[in-house]
Amino acid sequence: MISKRISMLLSSVSLVYLLITWFSFTEGQERQAPRISRIRRTPIPLSTGRPEGGIPPLFKETWTPQEMKIPKEATAPVTLEFKNMDLIDVLKIISDKGKLNIIMGPSVRGKVTLFLEKVRIWDAFELILELNNLAYVPKENIIKIITESDYEKLYGKKFYDNRRRKIFPLKYARAEDIYRTLSQAKTRIGQIIVDERTNSIVIFDNPEEVKRVGEIISQLDVPVTTQVFKLNYSTPAIIEKLIEKFISISGRIETNAQTNKIIVTDIPANIKRVARIVKEYDENPYIITKAFTLNYADPDKIEAKLTKELTKDVGNIEVDKRTNKIIITDLPYKIARMGKIIAALDEKTKEVRIEAKIIQVVLSDNFKMGVNWEFVLSQYHGLDIKQTFNTLADTDPGSRVTVGTIADDKYTGLLEMLKTIGKTNILSNPRITVTDNEEAKILVGSTIPYKTTDTVEDGGVIKTYERVTMVDVGVQLQVTPQINEAGFVSMKIKPEVSSVTEYRNNVPVVETSQTETNIMVKDGTTIVIAGLIKDEEIKTVNKFPLLGDIPLLGSIFFKKTNKELKKTELVIFLTPYIISGDMQTKERVKGPLLRLQSDYQD
Repeated sequence: MISKRISMLLSSVSLVYLLITWFSFTEGQERQAPRISRIRRTPIPLSTGRPEGGIPPLFKETWTPQEMKIPKEATAPVTLEFKNMDLIDVLKIISDKGKLNIIMGPSVRGKVTLFLEKVRIWDAFELILELNNLAYVPKENIIKIITESDYEKLYGKKFYDNRRRKIFPLKYARAEDIYRTLSQAKTRIGQIIVDERTNSIVIFDNPEEVKRVGEIISQLDVPVTTQVFKLNYSTPAIIEKLIEKFISISGRIETNAQTNKIIVTDIPANIKRVARIVKEYDENPYIITKAFTLNYADPDKIEAKLTKELTKDVGNIEVDKRTNKIIITDLPYKIARMGKIIAALDEKTKEVRIEAKIIQVVLSDNFKMGVNWEFVLSQYHGLDIKQTFNTLADTDPGSRVTVGTIADDKYTGLLEMLKTIGKTNILSNPRITVTDNEEAKILVGSTIPYKTTDTVEDGGVIKTYERVTMVDVGVQLQVTPQINEAGFVSMKIKPEVSSVTEYRNNVPVVETSQTETNIMVKDGTTIVIAGLIKDEEIKTVNKFPLLGDIPLLGSIFFKKTNKELKKTELVIFLTPYIISGDMQTKERVKGPLLRLQSDYQD
């Protein structure tokens, strides 16, 4: 019994000890908690500048939109062409051109593609914003650009609700007449309404535009006046046709053929314009017809230029190609003006004679990569390299074409230098004369014929036709000279290198590489084109004198022909000379195409 009581006592003591230990541990945890919270760091999210669903921090301030006077520079016309350009860069250009102070939020981004011609800078600015769903808030001389959604959050209304309405009652002019003029004055967000019942104009637009339109209306809404014009030479019917398009809807024209008078009633601005037209056209007694003989110009081209000079509904032009004449019917002062135009255009056409020298240089083993023209330039100070460019096709992969000019006294020295790098051979020395701004073509190479087959069905019968097609391969030069008043010739040179790489179904595959360059030289200056390197099959003939020319036997016993693959470089010299249009030259060709067959085959 005693042992049982002792056991229960020990159990109670153990339970009390466990409870005390648990309470002590809990209290210790509570005391240590503040220390843990002090050293713990809760991560703070980085600001992106635009909280989710909110307004950019820098733009949370709600500006009170103010009336802004558009800078004078921003009302100037401008032509803009942007293709997939960054929006911020576009706005920077608009800011510079229109003298606009612009700030932008982080949401202003996008691409712009537009082509505008002669529009106000401010109109272009508003259009660009509209295309990118943007709005603007003017304050003093600063324009803040934000998105349309941010504008609505800040101001509680849509951006385009910022327009003002104003009614302009008209005293004298008809609202319909005023509307025709004002329709071109409103902005892209503006609206003009005609109230015929009250003869009023209602404007919805931004404050600045409403003010500007009001100034225009005040200039147009003036009393109409009537003026009588007594014609001295012309007739009322002719003058009526000329002025009717300038009269407003409320205006009126009356004619009196017996008194040769025309009576016009309209606003003063239109009356003033009519008076100017009447004075201009009535100073001439009547319509006349005059024929002009052309000595040099093409009558069709002259007709095209003169058509826009004719008096509308009065003038007329006829071309007589048999006599090369232009016959004009119009008012005398108009015919006098067109006569001056004809005299200026019907002049002797200047021509350019191009003297070329095509030299083939069979490169020695030391110059397999061609001539180092940079080295040549350092040796010959009279040689001026203008441009270099790579060539493709079957020319040497690393070759570069060089275009430059050379002084007259250095020409012979350059030829002697070429002889030191390989055997030289003058392939041809052509001369060709072309009119100013006309293209000339020079071919150094060969024309390769090949057959093609065409199959057609004729009445249920299939027929096959063969035709021969020619293709030019080698080195071609297209040269277009243009003369300026200072005596210089601008030469547009288009070299082309082509060769047959293979035959497919008996049709040659031609690989072509071409480029284009412009060089301006003084009359008589020589142009050098070098660097056209190709692999050529060079034929060398060795024979005994006289014996080698004996038919059959000579070629078998006394003559030997060797073929060797060599690298060659073509050096082309072009010298333009300006000549007057009346000079007759034996070298002149029509639609010039000079084919120079080389001494080698591709």
